[in-house]
Amino acid sequence: MAEVVAVVASGAGLASLALQLAEGVQRLRQRHRNAAGLLGDIRTLIEDLDLITEQLNDLEAEAHVIQEQQMGPIILEICRSRAANLTDRLTNLTANIPQRPSKRNAFRAMVRSKKWNTELEELRSAVAGVKQDLLQLYLIHQKIAMRKLLCLVVPEDSEGESSHNPVSPTSEHHDAALPRITNIPRYQFAHCTVRSCHCSCHITRVVGGRFWRLQYAPLANMFNACDNIKCSARRHRVDLRVALSRFGVSWAVIFGLDMTVEPGKYWLQPVLQVESVVNYTAPGFVILMKLSEQLLTWDEAELQFKELYRSNPRFVNQVDPKGRGYFEKTLSCGGWGYCGMEVESQIRLLRFLVEELHLTKGFDSPSLMYDCASFSSENRHLKIIEAVTSLGCDFSTTASPSFESWPEPCVHDPELALYIRIIPEDPFYLEYMGTILKSNPDFGDSPPIHNAILYGSEEDLRMLIQKAQPLEEHVNFLGQSPLHISVRYPERLAILLAAGHVTSVRDKNGINPLMYAAAMNIPEAVTALISHGADLFMRDKLNDYEFIMYAAIRDHWSLVWCAIDLISSKDCSLLPRLFTSIFLAAGPHCFIAHDSKCPAEGWKKYWLKVSDKLPSIDVCFEDGGTLMHVADNPKLAKIFVDSGFSNFNHRNNLGEHSLFAIARFLDPSLFREFIAKGAQVNITNNQGQTIIYRLLGLLHNAKDHKKKELLEILDILLDSGANVGIRDHCSCDCSPGGCLPGSDLRLDIVEFFLTPLYNGFWIFEWLLILEERGLWMEAKDFALSIFRQTYYNEAGFRHTCCRSNSTDEYDDTGEIFWDIRKQIQPETLSDKMHDWVERDYQEVKHGLMVYLQKRQSAKKSEIESLKQNPAEKKNESSDSIPDSHEEFRIDYERDTMYSGLDLFLMKSSSWMDLGIFQEQDHTKEFLEEFVDGLRKARGEKFLTRLPLIAELSAVFAEFS
Repeated sequence: MAEVVAVVASGAGLASLALQLAEGVQRLRQRHRNAAGLLGDIRTLIEDLDLITEQLNDLEAEAHVIQEQQMGPIILEICRSRAANLTDRLTNLTANIPQRPSKRNAFRAMVRSKKWNTELEELRSAVAGVKQDLLQLYLIHQKIAMRKLLCLVVPEDSEGESSHNPVSPTSEHHDAALPRITNIPRYQFAHCTVRSCHCSCHITRVVGGRFWRLQYAPLANMFNACDNIKCSARRHRVDLRVALSRFGVSWAVIFGLDMTVEPGKYWLQPVLQVESVVNYTAPGFVILMKLSEQLLTWDEAELQFKELYRSNPRFVNQVDPKGRGYFEKTLSCGGWGYCGMEVESQIRLLRFLVEELHLTKGFDSPSLMYDCASFSSENRHLKIIEAVTSLGCDFSTTASPSFESWPEPCVHDPELALYIRIIPEDPFYLEYMGTILKSNPDFGDSPPIHNAILYGSEEDLRMLIQKAQPLEEHVNFLGQSPLHISVRYPERLAILLAAGHVTSVRDKNGINPLMYAAAMNIPEAVTALISHGADLFMRDKLNDYEFIMYAAIRDHWSLVWCAIDLISSKDCSLLPRLFTSIFLAAGPHCFIAHDSKCPAEGWKKYWLKVSDKLPSIDVCFEDGGTLMHVADNPKLAKIFVDSGFSNFNHRNNLGEHSLFAIARFLDPSLFREFIAKGAQVNITNNQGQTIIYRLLGLLHNAKDHKKKELLEILDILLDSGANVGIRDHCSCDCSPGGCLPGSDLRLDIVEFFLTPLYNGFWIFEWLLILEERGLWMEAKDFALSIFRQTYYNEAGFRHTCCRSNSTDEYDDTGEIFWDIRKQIQPETLSDKMHDWVERDYQEVKHGLMVYLQKRQSAKKSEIESLKQNPAEKKNESSDSIPDSHEEFRIDYERDTMYSGLDLFLMKSSSWMDLGIFQEQDHTKEFLEEFVDGLRKARGEKFLTRLPLIAELSAVFAEFS
């Protein structure tokens, strides 16, 4: 009942009231005619009722205008309430009067006639009240009409002369007073209790499984103020949907509670709904799944659908236990190809289901709206929404979409960035929304000015701009302002900017119109917004992107350079800040964008552009970096040096100078040149680590074709005075006093997916390098640090500083302080290390070898025991073991369908067939790789490594 009252309260129910009233008047006439004078003279009453019926019908069309006036909603609500009361009284009266009184009940009718006449008097009083309300509404309507008439006949000018010009009914401009025909869509006022809006107090969360779903309003939203100042009602609800098909009952039950709060009103409405459902393995769903997995051709699927339709015409409107029908399933099936290659098949199937099988279920489903939008990353959401709207779906009966459920803007597709370059055509859903707004101007709480920008005339737009100040407050459910909508139309963008629209207004993702224009490659809009003072360095909430990054990451480089030229003409000092963002966004694809035929030429053109725009070769960017920090090639670094680069010891925000910047190139000649020109080898970064710390971390890589260059650079640094005893700022118990360079090397042999990760034998090459330079104390300290790190990791202690993956990681320091057992364990570790500290260096070094050998022997024994005593396989019925050639399976007992990939993953031997999880010992191979790497890297010095190799071979003899 509360929903009915809400619908009437918006003005949309006045026509239905008029219809009920007309039917009641017709029944009253008939009853009066057959009552033989028992009801007296009611001709005046009937005339009044007929008049009220006509006026309610007329009022229906003007209700939205009256709602916008100060007292309009209140008077309209009173009128509606009294009209509903009048209708109820008339219905009750005609229901009590017999249609054709017989002689047998004539006496009974005569007795009741007194009561009927009393009810007639009450009815007349109700009619009088409604007439008074209608009169007040008529006066409001006349006031609105007169105001519009004056605005049209006497246009206002800037000098206020219109107030002195009388309005003459015989003026030659009399025709201008007639209502103009305009293509501005009539905006229907949507009361928050009638149609779910995007207010925060209406947001719900959904959790669920295959056979149940819980929808609820978050508690935080119940107690916080609504984010929409125009919200007319708070709504909080919880409902549970349970499908009973799992128990053989083809029904789903929905029950819950809905609470709505308006000023002066509180509604509490229980919800109980029963819906017919079918299994996930229903015949139609099976056909759809096979078609999507390409196990059926289109002709075969069409024939099977038609056969099913002949036997059961209602199947097409069935839903599964989740409540999803054929519309949603067609869009969500995963076997339709990728990157939009099979979008035509989806559209063809939708047309077939709607036009030939008469599918109607799902047109008003919110999930359909979200499913269509979710294809934006694959560049097919526009084709799908055009097909859906052409089939008659305009989402006019669907609850307003919510920002929280809507897909995020898809500027690029990072998941596929390594394999294929996808630049979504409509990253912010402007075209998507525009397609729906053609047939449904109110979609997503879009204000009238949005539709005027898209489809109205310039005159209509200017007229709405005057009425819609401040413009930036007229947003849709995504927070998009008129300026966001207009970036694709530079002329309309200019009109809005001239009208005073704020340039840096954000949508709900924190993206401003300048970012929209940059991402969509619209130079005219970018120029206009920058010229009107748009914020160049505002960052969004999603990716922390600036506008220039939106253009660069989508390879709109012509726009990037045009924007740079425009900004440099205004303020050259802003360029270093902008180039910081450009370097972050630029990748290998930017070279192809500068020359699609030859990436090498594109690389050259890109860096020539960069150097041409920058004021100096020694420029410092916003992050403190220099050109050397952004050089992506040793050749480019050499060019910068030859061009006069001199900031070799300048540190960026991370504390890293030029040697850190060129470390990724592993170019010994660059290190020699930089050191010769004054680069210092012992400068530490913000973590207290020198460049040698960074380079030693690369030794653990088991297969690196640049081992020779790495070892040569280490020799150069040591010969240049690099201090290997500098400890960093680590405060973890793994390294009291800080970690030494190379402490993160692991005394272990590790592989993953047949790829070697750690080769612990390279630790002994670093020890030998230190021995050759007489750094015996430093070598022993390093060996002891490796021992301590190994013990620490084996004990299961958590690194609290240097090994933490994130500064946001959960900090349990306080818990450790109160855990006495955890406090004692590090002390035990120190006692364990004390024994090694007392020994000399050679014993510690040999101890490392033996310890690594014992660890590998334990692993080898474990692998052999697994091979000799394989685990007992779980008992499986023969029908549950997938056949190697099976491509599709239906499990009616579990109500599940399995694709070919699902069946492959179900096989217990699937991963073993691929050979990626087979446990094997590779100690011998890793030792051989170490020896071979030394031979290639050390050349003539390899002979000096023979004693080390002999010692390792003796310790690891069992692996030979």
